[in-house]
Amino acid sequence: MGMLTFKTESGFTFLEVMIAFSIVAIVLVSIFQLQSQNIALGTRARFNIIAPMLADMKMSEIISTPKDISTSDSGDFGDNYPGFTWKSEISDVESDALDETANRLKKIDIDIQSEDQSETYHLRTYFFFDEEP
Repeated sequence: MGMLTFKTESGFTFLEVMIAFSIVAIVLVSIFQLQSQNIALGTRARFNIIAPMLADMKMSEIISTPKDISTSDSGDFGDNYPGFTWKSEISDVESDALDETANRLKKIDIDIQSEDQSETYHLRTYFFFDEEP
């Protein structure tokens, strides 16, 4: 009696290779999407940390120089904080109860914006000047 021998081939079928590539593609797309979200969140976090500090700095600058106050102004922060711009608006406060004192009370609004203007931080305060500005 003769012996039967089976020839076995090692390797993967085309279907197995296609399934493996599909799984790898899905994983890579998920990883790239996650990385993109991390970059966007990092950019937003940076703005949310720096913008309040810049608004406070600009507010202090406005309050410390009451003689140079204009009703509105805008600018940037130069090379120290590239990509950040500011706008300020100073307006009178109308009040019948305060009479002439209301002339020395001012509402100060500061807006800090990102370079692409997708993010804005707003700060408002009321300040009483010792003399009329």
